[in-house]
Amino acid sequence: MTYCYIKSTLSILFLFLIIFSSSSCLRYAPEDILDQVGSFIEVKPDSALILLESIESPESLSQEDYARYGLLLIKAHKLNRISITDDAFITYIIDYYEKHPCDDLGRAYFYAGQVFEEQGKYTEAEHYYLKAFNFEGINTHKLKAYSAYFLADIYDNNLKEYKKAIDYYQKGLDYFRQNNLFFSEENILKLIGDCYVKDQQFDKGVEMYRKSIAKIPDDSISSKAKIYRDIAVTLIGLKKYPEAKYAINKAIDISVRNKDLAIGYAIKGDIFEKEGEGDSILYYNNRAISFAKKSKDYQTMHNAYSSIYEIATKSNNLQLALDNYKSFNQVTEIIGQKQKYDDIKYLERKIDFEKNRNLYLKNRLKVQTIIFLAVLVAVIIPIAFIYYRYRKKKHIEVISQQLHDKKEIIRSVMEARSQNIEIYRRMVTLSISPQKNKYRHFLESANKILFGQDYLFEFDWEYLSALVNENYNAYVDRLIQTYPEMTDMEIKIGILLKCGFSLTEIAEITGKSSHTIYKYSSHIRKKAGIPENKNTVEFLDSVLAM
Repeated sequence: MTYCYIKSTLSILFLFLIIFSSSSCLRYAPEDILDQVGSFIEVKPDSALILLESIESPESLSQEDYARYGLLLIKAHKLNRISITDDAFITYIIDYYEKHPCDDLGRAYFYAGQVFEEQGKYTEAEHYYLKAFNFEGINTHKLKAYSAYFLADIYDNNLKEYKKAIDYYQKGLDYFRQNNLFFSEENILKLIGDCYVKDQQFDKGVEMYRKSIAKIPDDSISSKAKIYRDIAVTLIGLKKYPEAKYAINKAIDISVRNKDLAIGYAIKGDIFEKEGEGDSILYYNNRAISFAKKSKDYQTMHNAYSSIYEIATKSNNLQLALDNYKSFNQVTEIIGQKQKYDDIKYLERKIDFEKNRNLYLKNRLKVQTIIFLAVLVAVIIPIAFIYYRYRKKKHIEVISQQLHDKKEIIRSVMEARSQNIEIYRRMVTLSISPQKNKYRHFLESANKILFGQDYLFEFDWEYLSALVNENYNAYVDRLIQTYPEMTDMEIKIGILLKCGFSLTEIAEITGKSSHTIYKYSSHIRKKAGIPENKNTVEFLDSVLAM
């Protein structure tokens, strides 16, 4: 708690330093802010993101600065572990740098790989990581090293192409070594070993694990113990039980942490289970449970109780089976509660970030006000008057443009009367937008013209369901019939997604938080069995079309 308080305080102090050093956007142009952010983004990514988001109308920057702004913004999101959902942004950056080649083009390819990987578009991510790896520039050694590493990670964990993963892990390792870049050699060697094991090349996997152990510093006891455990598990797969025992005994001998000991004894119990030695299985699993309780390693406890329960059942020891079954259920419940706790902590971190951001913006506004008043008294009044006239002119132009846009919308509505769902979606979007009061008169007029209703347009579930059923061959009825386990809210969200509403818009329509809608969306994917790389609407369409 004290550490978190100190960390939070330091973050706030750092934001204050940024505020007073930059003296608001009235003193520094956006280009200067980009230079500032570039100097400390690695050290304080949260503050860097706040500063970048404080730039008003970044699209008004020059093409070069807008591309640089985009690279920094994506990097800040990645360092803060915040998702990026708009891949059009990175596409614009790549287009710019391909027309104006420089080393930043390689970085743009790399970040494109990261963005597409985060979205689950692994083929596109592979494409851009390869372009980053093959990019030739003045100083691209670090880029090649990390591009190879992340490319290997995709082949390993997503595309399941383990030979390619091994190849690019090795290429990344070579670049890290040749250019004296900071990296964990033992970790990459371990990952190569993992790939060999997944590719059923167990002997080579064990060989790489042993190379990894040789690179681990003597004080990294836990890391060595983990790899010895990996060796033991691999040797179990090869049915080399004596060698597996030797490896797991090495892991146990050097382990200090209770968690490492718990996992070690659990694996040792597995070896004896393979050899059919019942008493040893019970002994080592009980040892594992003892250490797992001390370290609160509920997953190891879960596995150990399960093993003992199976042995007790096979040996017809009903009392032992019953006791372990009860313990197994208790641990299962604890694991579920821990997951909820982790989710809450994640939300708390996001809330802390927003608090810091709001505090920064609040104090930045105060500083801006003070500087503005001081400068205003001296020289700004004539300039402010000219600026006022200019803004007034621009405002009139904006109003004229908005009027033109509204007329265009009305014309489009009249011309596309048959496209009822799209029209309805657009009207709902306007009715829930932050500027809905601007569109009040338009919505009333459109409601009267299209639906013959002489009052303000409001979203109507029954009307939308009827529209969807009418235009998509009883889509709503088939969705309910195909997935009876879905709740009413999940069915509604499925309908809204079919109509093209975003999750943020759905949150506004339903009166739920965005987080709640994301949870419902996850429930829909789970109940419908939608793979991670599939779009929800496209998947449901394919199922309901059968």
